[in-house]
Amino acid sequence: MGRATALLEPLNSGAGGADGSLLLSSDEINRPENNGLQEIRTKALQLLDKHSRHGVTAADLVQFMHNVATVTCPLGPRLLTLIGRRDRREANPMGLIPSNNATDATFLIELFQNKTFTARDLAALLGAHTVAQQLFVDPSKAGQTLDSTPGVWDMNFYREMALPEPLSGIFRLPSDEALSLADGTSSRFEAFTDVTFGQTVWNREYSAAYVRLSLLGVNNINRLTDCTKVLPGAVTSFSLTSSSPSPSSSAAPLSSSESGYMVFCVLLCIFILVI
Repeated sequence: MGRATALLEPLNSGAGGADGSLLLSSDEINRPENNGLQEIRTKALQLLDKHSRHGVTAADLVQFMHNVATVTCPLGPRLLTLIGRRDRREANPMGLIPSNNATDATFLIELFQNKTFTARDLAALLGAHTVAQQLFVDPSKAGQTLDSTPGVWDMNFYREMALPEPLSGIFRLPSDEALSLADGTSSRFEAFTDVTFGQTVWNREYSAAYVRLSLLGVNNINRLTDCTKVLPGAVTSFSLTSSSPSPSSSAAPLSSSESGYMVFCVLLCIFILVI
């Protein structure tokens, strides 16, 4: 569930905006591009139902769930976290999220450029697939991850995309493969594999692109409050033999304490907004 949480916000923002509609609209969550997020949506709605009376919005809860999941994933960045978004219950327009089977890289790049994101931004955002697994693109291979270390926010996604064929048991999305070879994105895929600087460069570029993604459709930006300080500290190292943290730790379901911490973060920011 932790990995799904890290992917929840990009899909919430990627269509009509960061407005919480992925949680609030029963229609939007059932679209094919959102398959696999139903369980985390159910958990989020339980938290929202319990704490919305304190002013927590679905849009902000999605942000915190994504940001907490990302920073607690080993090597994940600590993202700028802004609070104060307004909710929208209506489903966002259909057809704005491209298919995972899309192979026209030019179309994919232009789709993001139309939302003010460069090819460089797109290449960085795709790196979130380092903690992803596929369940529905090819049901016969359900559960296969998109790189060999799915519990670590590392560059293996980019490194393994450079291989002629995916490693055994690793699934490669056609859209990812197309972009790894395309003009405008292939050079960033290569840059992110650099042994010395790749992780730092990718985290920086992902963070910058993500913050902009998290503000799509938000028309009260000047009234948002920076609540980054309530996020947990980044996990800057990990061990393959250690049980805490481990490459699989971020794939575990959210514990009650983790869920409670996320809600505490949101409530603290609501308090900051009030005072």
